[in-house]
Amino acid sequence: AQDYFDHKLDFIHQHRQYQKLIIKHGEPFLTNQNQVLKKGLCIRRDLLKVQFELADENDIKIEKKIPSSMTIAKLKTFVRRLFPSQLTNDIQFNLFVVIDKKHKELISNDYQDIQFYLGNSLINNNNDDDRPSIIRIETI
Repeated sequence: AQDYFDHKLDFIHQHRQYQKLIIKHGEPFLTNQNQVLKKGLCIRRDLLKVQFELADENDIKIEKKIPSSMTIAKLKTFVRRLFPSQLTNDIQFNLFVVIDKKHKELISNDYQDIQFYLGNSLINNNNDDDRPSIIRIETI
């Protein structure tokens, strides 16, 4: 364990910009060896079950499965296509991950993957009893 920390300190001293990048963009995800072996043409293993809630007078809810590697910028485009009449091009909106009834987290970094915000909600067995993650859409 001590050897690991010595290598990490050496790396940080050699690459001084690394800490600034971590603060700005977040920790990089380490790929799981099992995921690397299972990778292939099938994308179903990496799908996240998400319920989109549009916060307006009708409170529309749509449930979809999206790839965990989808960036927030692509997700925003996807949301505009899900709700074309409510979210026209001139309307700005924010996306929030609903943690519980009283707490929500703003999805702000357009270059981050959706998996960063939704955590370990990957659908492995495609069970319908899994509760979807909730993304709330609020217009500005």
